[in-house]
Amino acid sequence: MNINNFLKPGNSINVIAAAGTGKTWFIIAKILRLLLEDINPEKITAITFTKKASAEMLDRLNKKVEGWSKQDEKSIKKDLEEIGINKNYEYYIAKAQKLFLKLQLNEKDIRISTLDAFFMEIIGQFYLDIDVPNNIKTNDYPTLVTKEVEKKIFNEKYFKEHKAFRENINFLNSQIGSFFSVKKSVVSIIEKKSYLLSLEKINSIDKVKINFEDDKKNLIKIILNGFDKK
Repeated sequence: MNINNFLKPGNSINVIAAAGTGKTWFIIAKILRLLLEDINPEKITAITFTKKASAEMLDRLNKKVEGWSKQDEKSIKKDLEEIGINKNYEYYIAKAQKLFLKLQLNEKDIRISTLDAFFMEIIGQFYLDIDVPNNIKTNDYPTLVTKEVEKKIFNEKYFKEHKAFRENINFLNSQIGSFFSVKKSVVSIIEKKSYLLSLEKINSIDKVKINFEDDKKNLIKIILNGFDKK
């Protein structure tokens, strides 16, 4: 298989693969090839699902480009071969060595962001046309669910109705010495569960209210199952 057939600028490719198989590497390699062919950074857009993924992609890209500015020609040649460049080495090595400085001097950066951030950027450019606030933000669904669950379980009525939960919270409080710390720890668990529960809702906008209530119930059940085990 000639990797150049897939990474060559101008060729479209659809990659379907499991986690950990190198999809992020492929995207970074594609971006590097575009940059080495003098495509303006502001014309390059990479969209991911999570902030963590976009941050990782940007970090790996920056490290590679900065590394080229310091590495010897032999090391750069090896990297170029890995991304499908197998001729005109002197030409591309010279470009790779200057790429870091070029990106630093460029007025606009490569856009690597999440889907929601990308859409918000578009909406922000046309907020007058579509009659929305110019500071509109994405609806952080997991945060909303977390706050609802937190309000539901950390109140006097809930404590009275769930003895095992109350006793375990009191025990943790006696060991840690701070109810705030206990509450913060429990909320951090809820946030993680809330995020996982929300993933399947991406394509179910019409069911947000129903999903919201279901997620609250599921999270409360998770918390109870964890604390009621004696």
